[in-house]
Amino acid sequence: MFCNVAYSEWIGLSYSNSATIYINPETLTKDEGTNYVWILIDQKEITDNSKSRTVHIQIDCNKGKQKLHYIVLYKDQMGKGDVVAEVTDPSEWRSILPGSLGYGVKEFICS
Repeated sequence: MFCNVAYSEWIGLSYSNSATIYINPETLTKDEGTNYVWILIDQKEITDNSKSRTVHIQIDCNKGKQKLHYIVLYKDQMGKGDVVAEVTDPSEWRSILPGSLGYGVKEFICS
């Protein structure tokens, strides 16, 4: 299965020494305190044979937890190049730590 998440507007949201997280607000859907959105993680170094990944993320705004539903790893930065791998099994719910890259996503989509 191939998932091409080539949306028009990636907006820089969170930055660190290792990666930048972008979000596409056009993909945001809300459902009673639980929000879904596609994010792009652009890595500074190669991780898992990839330089970037897109992630379909679910955030429970009330509990401050996240679940990753679909991940696509790309050879090149900004979601470009060959697909290196795909993860289609949802993760378990995990708390979002204040100050983490994911915390910026929560603050953006839950406000």
